[in-house]
Amino acid sequence: APSEEGYCNTPGRARGVAVNGNYAYVADDSSGLRVINISVPGAPIEEGYYDTPGNAYSVAISGDYAYVADDGSGLRVINISVPGAPIEEGYYETPGYGYARGVAVSGDYAYVADGGNGLRVINISVPSAPIEEGYYDTWGSAWGVTVEGNSAYVADGGSGLRVINISVPGALIEEGYYDTPGSARSVVVSGKYTYVADYGAGFQILSRYVPTPSATMTPTTVTPTIQHKLPESGEKVRVYPNPAINIDRVNFAWEETAVEKVRITIYNIIGKCIATLTTDAPGQMVTWNTEDVARGIYFYQVILTVNGIQQKLPVNKLAIVK
Repeated sequence: APSEEGYCNTPGRARGVAVNGNYAYVADDSSGLRVINISVPGAPIEEGYYDTPGNAYSVAISGDYAYVADDGSGLRVINISVPGAPIEEGYYETPGYGYARGVAVSGDYAYVADGGNGLRVINISVPSAPIEEGYYDTWGSAWGVTVEGNSAYVADGGSGLRVINISVPGALIEEGYYDTPGSARSVVVSGKYTYVADYGAGFQILSRYVPTPSATMTPTTVTPTIQHKLPESGEKVRVYPNPAINIDRVNFAWEETAVEKVRITIYNIIGKCIATLTTDAPGQMVTWNTEDVARGIYFYQVILTVNGIQQKLPVNKLAIVK
């Protein structure tokens, strides 16, 4: 049976860890990256730290560098060649309303699970000047990622496990998915299986994605169409009233009759999802009841399904005044 051999009480909230040689590198939330000497397992001791500007959620190690998913401060590249004096060498702040929560490194690329902005691919061949080379805007909110071969496995919150082909870093496509019963937060691939930490639904074991569907995991192949451009017929969503002043409803309407399904996710000012509106009906409007919603600024994202193709629209702002 497992038993505790030692511990080190970090000053923050330890959210992620990576081990390399005699050191453990801990993503310690508001206390940044902590470097723990584990050469004596019964007496681990902190040897150094770097206080990142955001909240360190996850860390991956490659060579002399630690790559930290730093929440609202994106990807931070920390030189750890001197464990007692780690120093930031470069960074890439992911765009929009993303929150870097997970990171995996393979070769010259860091793969960042960036919340509502999906999977971001960052070229780290020059550690002091990382730059985004591609992205895939996943259906849900990307929390964790692991890379195996030409595939990135993304723990995508309420949208389960997404499998993204990364063979061309600048042109990612989704290979398949499995909608887990909970909210996928972390993922590991080993051998024939994929292991998912599924929040309220516990621990899920899936057969690893292969081109031929298996009994446990049946991925749905997605045709590699343009992900961020609306069909030429157009169906931009109109939101009214905005601002919503002393009224208890907000309407989302669209003109395109070919829309088959609509999903609208609404976030508060700190990026927490507070409401999800869905409809499979062919109607042209959905209403959000704001009677019990506090005044303030909110953000919404609309995902439309048109002719069987998912189209994710940009995040927009909504104001409620009471």
